Amino acid sequence: MTAALASAAIAGVLYTLLARRLPRAPGLVPRRPGRIAARGLALAGRAAWEETLWRWVLLGRLSGLFGAGPALALTSLGFGLSHRRTQGWHGAGVHVLTGGVFGGVYLVSESLLAAVVAHAVYNALVAVAIEAPG
Repeated sequence: MTAALASAAIAGVLYTLLARRLPRAPGLVPRRPGRIAARGLALAGRAAWEETLWRWVLLGRLSGLFGAGPALALTSLGFGLSHRRTQGWHGAGVHVLTGGVFGGVYLVSESLLAAVVAHAVYNALVAVAIEAPG
């Protein structure tokens, strides 16, 4: 549980570094709370699915074959490229970085839950920023 809490903090720092800002205090109240809740649940489910696939299955398997460092690099690159079609090259680059962080959380903590929490918290911060007024 400690790893999951630490990963939530890591996600907040990662979001802040990439977005270069936290949502403003008034922005923490979304325009449509029901919409942000639905989006948050969908993104949390997607985070769980992606972390299971990219970290638990692929990173776990490739770490045994190539070692943790090369496996982290390969899966982070794959994670980023899997988002290129829908989010372009910039989005793919962001996903390479976030995939590296989430993969690092998984490797250091040895916890799929910690990686899922990091990914879900990061996605929730992005969703709040999108839905926040002004």
